[in-house]
Amino acid sequence: MCCYVNIGGTSAFALLDSGSTMDSLSPSFVTLAGIPVSELETPIPLQLGCVGSRSTIQFGTTTDITFGHNTIKHYFNIVNIDRYDAVLSTAFMCRMGVLLDFKHGVLKLGSTPVSLFKGGEGPQSNCHGRQFDTNDLKIDLDLRQKLRDKWMAQCTDLLGTIPLELPLLREINHKIPLVDENKRYSYHLPWCAEALKPQLRAKINRYLQVGWWEEATVPQAAPMLTLLKPKSTDIRTVVDCWK
Repeated sequence: MCCYVNIGGTSAFALLDSGSTMDSLSPSFVTLAGIPVSELETPIPLQLGCVGSRSTIQFGTTTDITFGHNTIKHYFNIVNIDRYDAVLSTAFMCRMGVLLDFKHGVLKLGSTPVSLFKGGEGPQSNCHGRQFDTNDLKIDLDLRQKLRDKWMAQCTDLLGTIPLELPLLREINHKIPLVDENKRYSYHLPWCAEALKPQLRAKINRYLQVGWWEEATVPQAAPMLTLLKPKSTDIRTVVDCWK
């Protein structure tokens, strides 16, 4: 059963876990809510119940939690839990006098029912990952556009194309020495898939234009291999060591 509770003054998406023996908060929620934490003298190993198969509890915190109309101070372990901001255990529910009706999917705090999320409902990520509609922001449309234009102008160097020049105080002053200067390499044109040749030609022209590469006549040279960058459609060129 899941519901929203207020922890440290911030709304948290919590799982009420009748099989859990400890109460925990996610690190991202603690950071978002600005809750101070303390480091444990002896880390506690934890298996399951977290992102990954095994984790270690190294931090904890005592903070206010509002459940229904009751507010108490309660201790939480900081655990790398997934989807939820908080996991509330059986001990916490006993302390608060929570009644669980699994047959009808009802949770009561004393005689007061608490709104719950049914299976599949609720946010698909924890609090820090929730989506929001920009139309809900109470900002004048003209002011919003002015702010957007201002930020775009300030971040031109981050949002624009890569400038065709070296960064400040940088110069090309390195060499790659050969391990065996007497070795003769069988030169051939760069290995490049047909679909990547336009990108390779554009890269060669760009590097020659800004002086990052120079054309030269040499007795021999190691050939290049053109590859795609991981998780990208851009190319990279490396020395082809295959013969």
